[in-house]
Amino acid sequence: MFQREQTNQLYLKAKVELCDYTHRIYAQPVDGAKVLRKNQANKWEVKMLCGPEYLSRHGISPQTEAKCMVEIEENGGYLEA
Repeated sequence: MFQREQTNQLYLKAKVELCDYTHRIYAQPVDGAKVLRKNQANKWEVKMLCGPEYLSRHGISPQTEAKCMVEIEENGGYLEA
């Protein structure tokens, strides 16, 4: 199952240079996630970046791009380029 806080939010595996939740800036990119959110037009957009500490603390397992795309397409949405 996909890990998400809400039905309109997904976590996409990514290298990130900061965490919007903790306001931490990393010296080098780290394994984290891009937070994708769906708007009312069914368009998914990157809204925030999430660091590994936040993911770990909240038990969130980010998904690969392929898995996120399956979830998005199954629900009739699309990812903003």
